[in-house]
Amino acid sequence: MQKILIVDDRQDIARALSIRLQSLGYHTAVAHDAVMALRAAIQDEPDLILLDICMPAGGGLSVAEHLRDHATASAIPLIFMTASKDPEVREQALSLRPAGYFEKPFDSLDVVARIAEVLGDTADA
Repeated sequence: MQKILIVDDRQDIARALSIRLQSLGYHTAVAHDAVMALRAAIQDEPDLILLDICMPAGGGLSVAEHLRDHATASAIPLIFMTASKDPEVREQALSLRPAGYFEKPFDSLDVVARIAEVLGDTADA
């Protein structure tokens, strides 16, 4: 069973994504800030990370940069999620070459389809 780490300070979004992904057979873990995200990514070695960009205790871009410098975590695919419409934020995020980038509000079917594509799954959304 593939593990997905969901990182979002909005508990409602994290919960909804977790329920959706678990219903498709994924194992999920949730972190609500950058510190928790880094710890979980390094300790749990998920197969993919859904990463909010704007969070307390450091943002998602900082998490991504730290993970890229880590020996084992650098290979974990990242999919960014953000409520920001700032073109600079988008440019910074895309410069980190994520596996996906979604602006909130997003369609969970699109996110699930991208996850399946990245992980090589054939599960139906």
